[in-house]
Amino acid sequence: MGNRPVRPRIRRGRILLTLSELHEFGLFCLQRGEYKGKRLLNAGWFDECFKKQGAGPYGYLFWLGEHDSVRIDGKYCQLSVLFPDKNAAITVVAECRHPDVLMRAIHDSLWPQLA
Repeated sequence: MGNRPVRPRIRRGRILLTLSELHEFGLFCLQRGEYKGKRLLNAGWFDECFKKQGAGPYGYLFWLGEHDSVRIDGKYCQLSVLFPDKNAAITVVAECRHPDVLMRAIHDSLWPQLA
């Protein structure tokens, strides 16, 4: 993304993204399928994905959380937390074995500071 061509690195069923790439993907999802002013995916698809689906905190392909957040998760806290009501995304690339502590920090310390 950015000014260089995207060449996703896919290994053993995983897509490897840098912090910038993951954040840009989070913004793409936050903007419900729009990228650089161009509609790439139907916004309705994201509306459905961001709705609770059955039991648990799950949408389609996304986790749902407090403050109406939507989360894109990777292994060991590689994540982008979207706050659609605040039009904000917080992206973290970490080697964290305690995701509950990291999520508490995001929701307790960073979320209140969002405009």
